[in-house]
Amino acid sequence: MKALGMKTTIITGLFVLGILLSGACEKMNNRLVPVEKNQLFNFLISLGEKHAFTPETLTSLTGLSLTDDPLPNKHFSVHFSLGNTAKKHPFIKKMELRSPVERGNPGGLIILDLCNTSHITGKDVVKRFGEVSDLAIPSPEQPEEDPVFLVYKYDWGKLGFGCSRDESDSLVSVVLDAYESAAFKEYKESNTPPGVFE
Repeated sequence: MKALGMKTTIITGLFVLGILLSGACEKMNNRLVPVEKNQLFNFLISLGEKHAFTPETLTSLTGLSLTDDPLPNKHFSVHFSLGNTAKKHPFIKKMELRSPVERGNPGGLIILDLCNTSHITGKDVVKRFGEVSDLAIPSPEQPEEDPVFLVYKYDWGKLGFGCSRDESDSLVSVVLDAYESAAFKEYKESNTPPGVFE
């Protein structure tokens, strides 16, 4: 009976250990499994098309909670994520939203720092989106780690893919800029007193 009890204890112990190891492996795999290119690209396009430039919309689409910057700006509010808790989008390392203070202003800026995207390169971006509308190259004074941005124009604004300047050409960040949209320019013209820019 003692031998049987010991055998049962060992089997139970191994079973529990197996569950723990399997959970650890799953967590490890979640960190290591790279995001699928088209999944990321489609997600980014949807942020622009759904005009995710308000905290409520961006939180709804990403699953990430945003915290308000304690030092507000008179022109725009800054909101940022404290970390990625969104299982659906493990490629988002950090997120920042700059939304206009004025009601009805259609502008906004989303900055995403990415992870698990080292296998996605500038060439992949061009292959999917075609010839770039603009190329934003850091000045010599900027830090070496600042990426080159491949910029594409849409009706809702600009989508910029930040790729590292080393040999890897890896995608490291993304910027969605609704301040470059036709809607914002129209808003600015209709809300600017005559003669201000003359």
